[in-house]
Amino acid sequence: MKRLPRLAKTVIGLLVAGLLIILMFRWLERSLVYHPDRVLTATGAELHRPFEDVRFRTRDGLELNGWFYPADPQSERAHLVVLYCHGNAGNIGNRLEAYEALLTAGVGVFAFDYRGYGRNQGRPSEEGTYRDAQAACEWLAQRGFARSRIIAYGYSLGGGVAGGAGRARAGGRTGAAKHVHQHPGHRRRAVSLAAGALDQHHSL
Repeated sequence: MKRLPRLAKTVIGLLVAGLLIILMFRWLERSLVYHPDRVLTATGAELHRPFEDVRFRTRDGLELNGWFYPADPQSERAHLVVLYCHGNAGNIGNRLEAYEALLTAGVGVFAFDYRGYGRNQGRPSEEGTYRDAQAACEWLAQRGFARSRIIAYGYSLGGGVAGGAGRARAGGRTGAAKHVHQHPGHRRRAVSLAAGALDQHHSL
């Protein structure tokens, strides 16, 4: 068998090196950006409010877990729901205070875990979190919430995820009417922004 020309060997070497670099960057993305916790440190029942422990499926076939808290039926905002997209660490069990604040504003709340977080299958990725938020919006649509009634609320990394849920409409899919991005350390301000966004849709 003839030996490969030196140029061919160089090209093959560069391709292999490029592939290794891509794999390394993907590993760094998962290890540095995403810090999922597989153990739920709380249950949705700890808020002592009506809630549902929900299972729903993404378009690429993964089963995800979420907690749905219906709004107080006496609230003037009972027809609205906040889709809560959490940050890069922990899981839905670490955000009870945020859910309580939003529920106190008189709306429903649907908090969900991304793939690879909590009790969910799969491994987290940027594209994966967008798919997960889209599936959560579709679950809310199946429950009878129109797009104009859904506000995507994102904490830290979840801000980008919430933005993706808000843009889903552009692709002809079920998405959120508006999104609110909460920066770490600005919870009270973000809740106020969310309330303002909800008020804009109060008469819809």
